[in-house]
Amino acid sequence: MPSVPDHRSVDCRERHLNGWTRGNRYQEIRRAWMVQARNMIAAKSIAAEHIPTDDQYTLMAAHQDLHRDDVHFKPEGSAIQARQVAATILAALGK
Repeated sequence: MPSVPDHRSVDCRERHLNGWTRGNRYQEIRRAWMVQARNMIAAKSIAAEHIPTDDQYTLMAAHQDLHRDDVHFKPEGSAIQARQVAATILAALGK
C-alpha cells in the first residue's frame, strides 16, 4: 500500500498564487490523498482479520489514461480490472 501523501507538500502560498484553491488540480490532489488515507485505514483492519483484498487503486493508478470520466474507466480499463479481480478470487479459492 502506498504511503499517504502529505497534503502540506505544496506550499499554501504557492497553491493560492497558482489558483489551486479554486482549481481542479487542488481537488484532484485532495481526492487522491483522501482515497489513500481511507485505504490505509481499511488495510489495517482487513490485515488484522486476514481478509484477502484486491488493490484496484494501485492497479489503476498506472492507467489514468483509461478513465472515461472522474470515476469510471473505458472498456479497456474495466478489462484490466476484471483480470485482476478474477486472479484475486482464484488465489483466494486456492486455484
